[in-house]
Amino acid sequence: MEIQDLKHKFVNKISLSKNNQLLEEMYRLLTNDDSDMDILELNQEQTKMIENAREQYRNGQFLSQKQADEEIDEWLGK
Repeated sequence: MEIQDLKHKFVNKISLSKNNQLLEEMYRLLTNDDSDMDILELNQEQTKMIENAREQYRNGQFLSQKQADEEIDEWLGK
């Protein structure tokens, strides 16, 4: 999609929206600069969970997007 088309669609969606919460969040994202971003600090449990996930990935213990979609469809009974 061309940038002008994307801008036009974006402005149109904003103009039609009545969702104040959504508009405030969009404004926050558009006006956000790095100076007001907090650094997220993980606790020991969160750090351990991330390391476990990385280890699983290194060991090939993950699903492809297609496999995950198939499992979700099966779980939902589709």
